[in-house]
Amino acid sequence: MDRTIRYRVMCQKAIELQELRKQGLWEEGDFYTAYKHNRVFVWGGEGEDEPYDSSHPVWLLRQDQLQEIIKFKVKEMDKFVGYCICGMHRHDSMEQLWLVFVMKEKYNKIWNGENWIKEK
Repeated sequence: MDRTIRYRVMCQKAIELQELRKQGLWEEGDFYTAYKHNRVFVWGGEGEDEPYDSSHPVWLLRQDQLQEIIKFKVKEMDKFVGYCICGMHRHDSMEQLWLVFVMKEKYNKIWNGENWIKEK
């Protein structure tokens, strides 16, 4: 699981995805960060050693959650592999790569290093 600052920022700024958890759909095992603590926690998990006290948690999506959002099918693997070949050198983890793929496929947004922007 990617816990880097870069991935945390990418997730925080993926507003469309963060909205999915703001609807009260937190599940046991979800990873999140609370900037008040500058740490990563697991919702309802054994790794959560401090009480959840942040009013602005940032959901850090796992690969399986990202795949579920776009209802990824194995038969679509060639599209993802093509995307990997073109973009992997810019991303440090599979979570980052999947996040970029989901944002492009579902919202037509690309990561410019600081924000998600609509692709022209």
